[in-house]
Formats: sequence, C-alpha cells, structure tokens
Amino acid sequence: MASGKGAEYEERFGKGGAALADALDRLPLHIRKIPLKLYFDNYFTSLPLIKHLTLCGYGATGTIRDNRLPKSCPAAAVKSMKALVRGSVSVCGDTSNGISVVRWKDNSVVTVASNMAGSGPLQTVKRWSSKEKKMVQVPQPHCVSEHNKKMGGTDIMDQSINAYRTNIRIKKWWWAIFSWMLDAAVQNTWLVHRTKDEHASLLDVRRQISTTLLTRCQRDVSGAGTEGATGPPRGIISQYIKSVMSV
Repeated sequence: MASGKGAEYEERFGKGGAALADALDRLPLHIRKIPLKLYFDNYFTSLPLIKHLTLCGYGATGTIRDNRLPKSCPAAAVKSMKALVRGSVSVCGDTSNGISVVRWKDNSVVTVASNMAGSGPLQTVKRWSSKEKKMVQVPQPHCVSEHNKKMGGTDIMDQSINAYRTNIRIKKWWWAIFSWMLDAAVQNTWLVHRTKDEHASLLDVRRQISTTLLTRCQRDVSGAGTEGATGPPRGIISQYIKSVMSV
C-alpha cells in the first residue's frame, strides 16, 4: 500500500502516473535539474500528470485514454472520429497549462497529450489503402510523429528481445524479471557493438557472449547447483548458455 507522497501521487495521477512521478523524484538532484523530455504510453498519461511535469520543468508527451479526458474537452468524440477519413485531426487544449490534446484518425483513433508539441506542423506518413490498393500519403500531427519516433526505440528493443528470448522455465516469481534483464543487457551490448561492427547480428553477439562465458568460467557449469554455493545455480547457467547456443 502506498504511503506519504506515493499515496498522494496515486490519488492525483493513478497508479501508473504515480510510479512515474515517484521515480522522477528519486533521481539525483543534478539530474532532476535537467529539462528532460519524457515520452510514455497511455498507462501513465493523464492531464494532471502532464501539468505536474510541466511545473517540474519536464517536457511530456503520451498517448492518453479517452476516460482520462474531462467531459468538457472539446475534441471530437472517438465514435465520430471513426467515421472520418484517415488523417483527420481534432485538437483541443488546456491553454492555461500549455497542454495540447490531439486526436488523429489512423487505422484506429489515436489521442496524444503533450506540453511540447501540438498538431502542427503536419507530417506525412505512408499507409496502405485497401480501397486504392496502393500506398498513400496520410497527414500526421507533429506530436504523434514525435511520440512514435521516441517510443520506437522501445518497440525495437522488445522485438529484438522476443527474437531470441531466454527459453528457460523456472517456477520462481523473479525469474521472468531476471531473464528479461539478461536479454535486455545482451540487446544493449549488441547496439554498442554495432558502433564498431555494423554487420554483427544480435545472434552473433549472443553466441560470442556464451562462448566467452564457457571459456573463462573457472568452474564446471554442467552440473546442478550445490547447497551453500554463491551466485546462480550451475544448472541455470548451463541451461542459459545452451538456450543461446542452440538458437
């Protein structure tokens, strides 16, 4: 149960927004003084949160759920937007707090709230038209374009991790988190490695790491872990390396 400032944040911003606000409060003071630009999805976004981040000196842009907008918001309703042509835009804003809310019709209706960008200048994106049977140019609001660019890195990371996810099943609640951290670390290592060797694949790097572990490890990793031993059980290490080498 949240207490103190965490409880206050949760009441004001909801669970997702409270976690974000609390995480920012925990940053070192010299980092908090930097005018950070934050991009997040609709789990976190609310107008009170963006107002709070504005007062803290942060830029904020995020997709927002329809039920988190005030009923007085003059943006076109999602239902009516669905009937419009692709590329249609509806804009409203909280001018007193410098927040824009932009609703855009793509394949579905997307709503973005931001204190950094509004609808203009409009960008163009390519979309497949089932009616015309070809790619067509569709206008896209600036805030949506910026959000997609910044969130794209997270999507690429998720895609890379899913391509070669550690395939070991262990009935421990922490294992999914731990194995994800391993895979994320390997993926980030690959990105750094590509600055020197742009042709290296993620699979090559994973195998190189595994080979290095096998070569440098001073103990037998093929057996099961022994009671009282420090570090991860040997069996887990062996399974992890085998899962990488067998891809």
